[in-house]
Amino acid sequence: MPKRGSTTPSTPGQHSPAKRKRPVDENVNTTQQPLQQRHQQPKEEEYHKNAGTIMRISVKNFMCHTFLEFDFNENLNMVIGNNGSGKSAIMNAITLTLGGRATSTSRCTNVSRFIQHGKSQSEIAVLLCNEGLEAIDIERYGKSILITRKINIKGQSHYTIKNGGGKTVSELKDTIDQIIAHFNIQVDNPMCMLNQDVAK
Repeated sequence: MPKRGSTTPSTPGQHSPAKRKRPVDENVNTTQQPLQQRHQQPKEEEYHKNAGTIMRISVKNFMCHTFLEFDFNENLNMVIGNNGSGKSAIMNAITLTLGGRATSTSRCTNVSRFIQHGKSQSEIAVLLCNEGLEAIDIERYGKSILITRKINIKGQSHYTIKNGGGKTVSELKDTIDQIIAHFNIQVDNPMCMLNQDVAK
């Protein structure tokens, strides 16, 4: 009599009875995973993406700039120039594009005053990164969000929000408010956007 746990060699020509397999439904996931593991894990490169950071800014007929466009990198960015070269205009453009009030810039009370002298309209735009762990509604916005604000001489504004594919997804300021709230961008907070007059 074989000991418990030992195996008995089979006689040639004889086969051990095979275990009956359960039918598997390919449409059903039979693996039981913890709840926190059921969601797709972020890829390694996504940890290095900072959703909500500014990738590019462009201005047209805005303050002293007829046209200006440049990209930001993922590290510290410094804008250097002589007095009157338009450094503050860049910060003001960011503030106004992301829904800030004219009074937040300490420059004036009406956005029409930011239009370049002799022009009838100004256009400012900010491109935000929407990749990484803090991305907002990636299916709607894609990997980047382009926010554009057009200002006419009457002080009226028109917003446009486009996704990474260049498709317009909204023209409402409320949408911008939702986006910057998600990214915790506080354009009216001096701790975030500090101009010279407030600093004094």
